[in-house]
Amino acid sequence: MCWATLGAGVRVTRETRGHGVREAAAAAGVSAATVSRCENGRELSFDSLARLSAYVGLHPHAYTVKPFPDPGSTGNTHCNSLKTQEAPHDRHG
Repeated sequence: MCWATLGAGVRVTRETRGHGVREAAAAAGVSAATVSRCENGRELSFDSLARLSAYVGLHPHAYTVKPFPDPGSTGNTHCNSLKTQEAPHDRHG
């Protein structure tokens, strides 16, 4: 979970809507302290995560579920580095 990503989203949404911290808190149904904690990248309860995600207009999974890996990735850093190295060419063929 990247709390800073949610915090940045809340701040941008709040500023775009012309809301202060208290107005954003009232619109989201959380305390002003919770909005401040969120914008500073602090961990939140699931309830606060859900409410602030709704305020931003995204599902909480947008912040909690990792995106699918690159289809060319093995998921293993060592194997990925091996894939990027060129195989030696057969000079006798």
